[in-house]
Amino acid sequence: MVAILTDIAIHNPRTFSIYASILSRMFTWVRPQEREGLLENIQTKFESVPHAGQLELWLQRVAAPFGLNVTYSEPLCDAVVDPEFQLWNSNWVHVKHRTLLKASEYVDQGVFLALTPVVQSGEVQLFHYGS
Repeated sequence: MVAILTDIAIHNPRTFSIYASILSRMFTWVRPQEREGLLENIQTKFESVPHAGQLELWLQRVAAPFGLNVTYSEPLCDAVVDPEFQLWNSNWVHVKHRTLLKASEYVDQGVFLALTPVVQSGEVQLFHYGS
């Protein structure tokens, strides 16, 4: 099932968020010792997909609550784990303003640490349709 979902996501980047949501639910069915290997296999499949940084952010969202330690190539993923991380070269900015560009200013660690293992529909649904 993971292979089929991954194939759909590879060919349809608009589905990355929904893919992550379904994947997170499926991870609850997988034995804990197999999750990290499965996630690494998924990352390997996406290496050939151009501009898959958004997917890596979603994979980090899936992996973190399960306690999986996976490395990501997307620089924004580093912002979550390193509060001193600076996304852009800001050496040209005055020293007193550089603190505004640190990851600790735009990443709320409290929210990140409180994430549930299963991605909720409210996180991936852009528009809420009334009935």
